[in-house]
Amino acid sequence: MATRAIVTRPAREAAQWAADLQARGIAACALPLIAITAVSDPALRAALQHAREGFASYRAVMFVSGNAAQYFFETNQPIALSQQAQAAINTRAWAPGPGTVAALLQAGLARERIDAPRADAAQFDSEALWQVVAPQIGPGDRVLIVRGTNAPAAEGGNGREWLAQRITAAGAGVDFVAAYERGAP
Repeated sequence: MATRAIVTRPAREAAQWAADLQARGIAACALPLIAITAVSDPALRAALQHAREGFASYRAVMFVSGNAAQYFFETNQPIALSQQAQAAINTRAWAPGPGTVAALLQAGLARERIDAPRADAAQFDSEALWQVVAPQIGPGDRVLIVRGTNAPAAEGGNGREWLAQRITAAGAGVDFVAAYERGAP
């Protein structure tokens, strides 16, 4: 019997995963069980715009996923948030894995401004990212974490707090902003 797979990732990712599996001889089909959309709540949209405008004030901006990067930069020019380009050159973009790196590159960020675990790392998560970026953080720094939110929407989004706890323990401040919503397809 042939190996079969059902890919339940969000639609944007599911088709590529299914195609990659099919290329390896696995009968795969996409059945997205989650929908990813831009934040719709007016307060969350305002908070996201405020975070975009304040990009250059952060030591680093951590994007939890490709979706976080895509929706953060959705209505903007890349980091060349034109009037902030010079100041933003000091802001690092953090990515937990290659998919997020690809989304940041697609958004126009320069590769030399992106920090992430190596492409051949054993894992792609906050723990692996922290091993790369911990030396960058010190007392008084501020880091923005860009993530998603569930319905009903929560200010600052929802997600793991592990990385924020490490940043805080290093003496830096952490802000959160929701860039996308997760919901039923």
